[in-house]
Amino acid sequence: MLDDAFSISNATYSASNSEGEVVSSFTMTVKATASAIVFDEGDLRDVLSKDVTSAGGGTDQFDTKSLTLQYGKADADFKNGTITIRVNAAVK
Repeated sequence: MLDDAFSISNATYSASNSEGEVVSSFTMTVKATASAIVFDEGDLRDVLSKDVTSAGGGTDQFDTKSLTLQYGKADADFKNGTITIRVNAAVK
């Protein structure tokens, strides 16, 4: 899960004591809605491997285990459940 693909909304807070009351301890309760868009990195690696293979004329001339990924900014659309991921891939 990428940091840009996580959202918290509708947070409500409640305290066990009143504001201004002096106490030695208190309890704070927080309720919120969390949403995340996640993906299987293995699926992304498969797609990138196929792209590299097709760009190389259909021959598999690289070590798939050498594929490294660096993630950039992600744009998550929580309403539609989609994400645009910027990724830099390198392979030997």
